[in-house]
Amino acid sequence: MKEKDLLAAIVELNNILEDMKALLEWHRLKQSEAKQQSGSNLRFYDVTIGDLNNKYSEFLLLASRIHTGFDNQNIPQSKLRAKKNN
Repeated sequence: MKEKDLLAAIVELNNILEDMKALLEWHRLKQSEAKQQSGSNLRFYDVTIGDLNNKYSEFLLLASRIHTGFDNQNIPQSKLRAKKNN
């Protein structure tokens, strides 16, 4: 994985996290609404958990690819030491 590809993947990883945050907030809102209308027989099919699971799978897959990409980078040790010291 090239450096620009790694950077793009990290940005996408952040986008996935933002999507997961939004899905969690939506799920919390639905739970709150369901508690307030506990006597109602009206129920909606909720795909939020499935969507969240899909996003989590995307996150894990991409994080693994990023990790592998970093492992395959040929970065000289002297460059790594210089970055640590700054």
